[in-house]
Amino acid sequence: MQNKKAISEYISWVLLILIVVTIAVIVATFVQRFSEKSVSNIQTSVSVEECNFVSVSVPGLCQKPLSLYINITNNNLITITELKFRLVYLNNSTDNQRKIITIIPGDTKELELLTQEIIKKLDIIPVFQKENKRIICEEQKYSTETIEIC
Repeated sequence: MQNKKAISEYISWVLLILIVVTIAVIVATFVQRFSEKSVSNIQTSVSVEECNFVSVSVPGLCQKPLSLYINITNNNLITITELKFRLVYLNNSTDNQRKIITIIPGDTKELELLTQEIIKKLDIIPVFQKENKRIICEEQKYSTETIEIC
């Protein structure tokens, strides 16, 4: 009988160690994902002072049922490296898209975005790079609720 009791103790220790290791793996995974998210937030943080040197205008904008055509101009001193688009459709569903594009100051680019249907609201948010960090200039966004049909 004493042998069975000794085996039960070993089994309980093995189970206890397995539970501790499992909890450690879960905590480590959570910490890793949380830290990656925090680093991403730091890299995409907005510097208000730097964003004062970023602005865009849209001299041309029209849409077809599945496409949006945009002429966009960089009006300020910093080269734009990316554009984020926030689309709101007629049925109030939303879509977020981004385009990696380089627009130097004073330059105009023509873009075409694929859409799901007719758009009722559009936000264009400029993004630029500084020291390998993405700076998103939310306060410098171009926003419109008037989009003509091509």
